[in-house]
Amino acid sequence: MEGIRKWAWVLMLIGAVMIPAAGSAKTIAGHYDLGVFAFQAGDYAGAEQHLRKALTTAPDDAYVHYYLGKTCLKQDRLADAEGFFEAARRLSPEMPGLAYDMGTLYQKKADYNQAAAEFESVPPEDPSHALALYHAGTSYFSLEQYDKALNFFLQSGNLSASIKPSASYYAGICHYQLSQFDQALVRFDEAAETAATESMRTDARRWAADIRARRDMEKPLRLYARAGYLYDNNVGLAPVDSDKFSEKGDQATALFFSGQYTLPVSGPLDIGAGYSHYQTFYRDMGDYDLTGAIPEVFTRYRLSPFTFRLAYAPSYYWVADDSYLMQHQVRPEIRWQFTDSDEAAISYNYSRNHYFTDDRRDGHANEVNLDWFHQVKPISGFLYCGAGYEDNSATHSDEYFTEKTGRVGVNAGLLKAMRLNLSGEYNDKEYDHTDSFYQKTREDSRYGVTALLSWNPFDNWLGVAAEYTYNWNNSNIEDYDYERNTTAVFVTAEF
Repeated sequence: MEGIRKWAWVLMLIGAVMIPAAGSAKTIAGHYDLGVFAFQAGDYAGAEQHLRKALTTAPDDAYVHYYLGKTCLKQDRLADAEGFFEAARRLSPEMPGLAYDMGTLYQKKADYNQAAAEFESVPPEDPSHALALYHAGTSYFSLEQYDKALNFFLQSGNLSASIKPSASYYAGICHYQLSQFDQALVRFDEAAETAATESMRTDARRWAADIRARRDMEKPLRLYARAGYLYDNNVGLAPVDSDKFSEKGDQATALFFSGQYTLPVSGPLDIGAGYSHYQTFYRDMGDYDLTGAIPEVFTRYRLSPFTFRLAYAPSYYWVADDSYLMQHQVRPEIRWQFTDSDEAAISYNYSRNHYFTDDRRDGHANEVNLDWFHQVKPISGFLYCGAGYEDNSATHSDEYFTEKTGRVGVNAGLLKAMRLNLSGEYNDKEYDHTDSFYQKTREDSRYGVTALLSWNPFDNWLGVAAEYTYNWNNSNIEDYDYERNTTAVFVTAEF
């Protein structure tokens, strides 16, 4: 009997310990389950309340930490979420779903390198693997590492039909940024047909249209011609940088032609040559007919997002049948596509000038220009502005000057096949020395406005255009004051 009583006491003690422990385990499980249910229902405050109660009695439960991290992430409490996720990883390094959620956390923190590393670590057996690859692509896209981003977009699109339209869209942008325009066009056409939202389909169509327009512009051989009739109410006496005018009006036939051939050398490198020619034939003032012949050779190198160009242009100008100016120009330029919609260009222009009729103007000019272009998709066009500075030296001190230039403009589509270009320019010209005739240091301010309306209904190769230009020069030497208005209509052709 004594032995039976001893075993009875042992069993009673064991029961006394087990009953509260079982109740505690049941309580922990209940708060965890309620927390998960609240999280899934979108009740994040309730989820956190239950999960924190579970955490007080089970501080080493990886899943409690994990769901607390997910709850904080939904509330954009990123520092708290990171702490809970790190605790969950210490307790269970291979927990399913944790790497994806940590990638999402780091994306929200704009730590795109860490986000990409987390998304890349999501294993293939994880249900979120394809989506993780897509977000690895968006992380590298945010870092402007377009070659890496492209690889992940293509992988994720191949793995998931639902992801493919968005992946194709962003893959198209990556191809575009890498100057792979043919591949970009394929991706944008895919997205334009299959994207889930109308806004993305519209954007894809706009990207595709931009590429087709760019591809047309970059054809190996490009030809442009314009012929028309103009009225000039103050005929200029010289073709380039003229500050001498007849103060008489006349009508003229105006012709312009340009052609350019570009030869790809290897990959991003091209070389090319071009020629431009313009000529005016005045009805009554034939002694002031102007002719310009401007050949050019150039080389161009693309290293996304930059394009480098170097050109040499030996130009020749005539007034009537007499030689007027021989000009040698060297023009290096850098263009930077720094966003999808924005491009900046900086150029330097060196000119060696020889004037046949006025050797006092012979000399050199150094000019720097900075321009910015912003694409505006709703108007199918762009805004632009720029500034320039020129320093001109010459044989005679009267012709030394510096000139500062500012310009703005907008180019927009109007109705079908119509475009409007409006531009304005301001020039501030200051001469370095006292004029030997007027005994005054000359200062000029020139204002110019141009409006060009074009219509190209025949597949963009044949069209008509109307142009108006106004210039006003205000000088501290009265003889150099002038106003000039020109109005012209043209037939245009482009191939």
